[in-house]
Amino acid sequence: MKNPSFIKTITNHSLTTFGRIILSINMLAVIFTALRLAKIIDWSWWLILLPIWGPAAYFTLVIGGCTICMTAAAILNHIDKPKTPTNKKEAQ
Repeated sequence: MKNPSFIKTITNHSLTTFGRIILSINMLAVIFTALRLAKIIDWSWWLILLPIWGPAAYFTLVIGGCTICMTAAAILNHIDKPKTPTNKKEAQ
């Protein structure tokens, strides 16, 4: 029996390093959740779902850092521009 085409598509593509990291983090969250529901571990739900919040926190920090840098660059660019007169009367 031949494999369906979607299985060939999935197996032919390799995951990037970032994709593997995200997959590993999600699998860790699933394992922690299963252990909590099976009452094998007695951790807080915040601690169990922490692997899911890690990438979200990283993304938020990166976007926040980029926003701060872009705002600072715009302010410094505005400050460094020489003031030019808008009409000839001000120039004289």
